[in-house]
Amino acid sequence: YDKYYYWQEYAQLVDNPSVKAGMLAKAILLESNEDYIGDIRLEFASYLIAAGNKKAASIELERYHSNRVKKGWKIPDKYSDLKRGIDDTPACKGNNQDLYQSMAIVADEFVYKNLPWVEMVLVESWKNDYDKSFVVLTDGKGHNIKVNRNSQKLLNHAHLGQPFWVKYAVESNKLLLIKPSSSEDWAVIPEICAFVKYVNTEKNVAHAITSDNKAVFFSYNPSASVANNSFVKVRCFERQNEDKTTRNKVVSWKSCKKEDALSSFRNKVVVVDDVNPSKQLFHFVLGRGLIGGIVRYEDTDLRPEIGDFIKVHYCITKDRFEKKIAMVINVDPTDEEAEGM
Repeated sequence: YDKYYYWQEYAQLVDNPSVKAGMLAKAILLESNEDYIGDIRLEFASYLIAAGNKKAASIELERYHSNRVKKGWKIPDKYSDLKRGIDDTPACKGNNQDLYQSMAIVADEFVYKNLPWVEMVLVESWKNDYDKSFVVLTDGKGHNIKVNRNSQKLLNHAHLGQPFWVKYAVESNKLLLIKPSSSEDWAVIPEICAFVKYVNTEKNVAHAITSDNKAVFFSYNPSASVANNSFVKVRCFERQNEDKTTRNKVVSWKSCKKEDALSSFRNKVVVVDDVNPSKQLFHFVLGRGLIGGIVRYEDTDLRPEIGDFIKVHYCITKDRFEKKIAMVINVDPTDEEAEGM
């Protein structure tokens, strides 16, 4: 719906005067070539006169007349009739840009009234090589929208983490409507617990696995409390890279106590199927035909024997051969037996 003639045609199909005028205003906003929108200006001026806004009507008629004179085209009777309706109003130059914007909202809300409002948050902002500004909005559930920042007045001075209510076209993924949200910054993206697998102290970057098994990386301040095998809460969203691959980008994180985090991770009673004292570890399987994992002696005081049952909290990750494995984040002794073993 980004062509003026769509809205011009829509305006002929509705009876509500304010909606009709909003559609005409939308059409004027979308087309800069005066040659195409002369009739639209006359119809819009007619509405403005009926609404008592003679100054704005005068601006429309002046712009219409100026272009017709410039092109050497005949001035139709309709223009003269409308002009007589504002004889007591001086000719006004300028534009009705702010009026178009406010009235077009009525048209947008009418056309898109059946689309749901979706709460999204601004997660990225940048300028391209041509100095055009763009932002990315996400619902925190895997759906992102790229938007030209200057295409929406509300986004001109928006900051990272700021939430909005939006309507968008599903097929084209284009932003249609946007309005403020009263939610706190970043609240749209839910917090999720993660286990810190490795910390690169030289680059101040941590690698973690979330409780729903997503691999994430985040930068941290050297003074922050983050270490191998610690727990954090992160807010992250799925971002598409230029090569069409995806990665999970962390937008915020904070430390978390182990006892608060464990309940977020999977847990299961498993059987130990191998013990290797020379390598200081033991191996377990999650069930018949399922993946397994290892527990190193340095991470627990337990020294089980083959066939013993233990309770593990874990997440699923991949080894260097891209094979799925269960990464243990906590292990406890248990008197329970593993199901199906």
